[in-house]
Amino acid sequence: WEADGLGDCHSIARNVTVGIGNAGPMESVLSLCRVASAQQRELSCMKDNFMEQDQRTDQCEDGLVPQLGATLCRTPFSVANEIRALHMLQEATQTALGRYSTTIEQDSDMLRSGRNACIQQEHQSNRVRPLSPLSWLRSIWRNIPLLSSQQKQNDERSSSSSSSLSAEEESQWRNAVTVRREEKKILLHYFQLASIGINFLKHSEEDKDDNSNGNDNELDLFETYKGML
Repeated sequence: WEADGLGDCHSIARNVTVGIGNAGPMESVLSLCRVASAQQRELSCMKDNFMEQDQRTDQCEDGLVPQLGATLCRTPFSVANEIRALHMLQEATQTALGRYSTTIEQDSDMLRSGRNACIQQEHQSNRVRPLSPLSWLRSIWRNIPLLSSQQKQNDERSSSSSSSLSAEEESQWRNAVTVRREEKKILLHYFQLASIGINFLKHSEEDKDDNSNGNDNELDLFETYKGML
């Protein structure tokens, strides 16, 4: 909370750990998105609504939930603001997914095939890593014409054994790829969830009866929307 000041919510990034099926952190993420995408009038109303709720917590000395980006608007404020917030969530998850060099499918293939698949993937992606001094010397050593074939074979065997993984290293590699894949699944889940929410809210707005009570209709809409999420 201390790192989540409200005044600069439009310019400073926030990090929130989320998972599938855990509502609390996701409410924080959506609150941040609602606040960051709010217009000035909306932000003032959010603050007023927050003060009226008088939320309590045992994590602060005064017993009050602090007025911060992650706490200010943990429920939908308006249809227009919610659509903007979901678009922001989409952009954030899409940007995070774009930082990975592999896809979920490629990670799954690597786990099925083992460490060699990772090496092949790096070659296919033309990702060239700088040679270590030892590898650089070996590359020169192999190309010396006067080097005997026996020496070459010994050097190649040594190079191969130095690049192989022990059982512990193989386990660590598999764990790392698994964690990376699960991170992508969570990001993809929330990207798709935001897409569903946007489509639902947009279509509901288009189909809304002009003669119905606007406030009651929006409340019913948000109840359905929250149940869906």
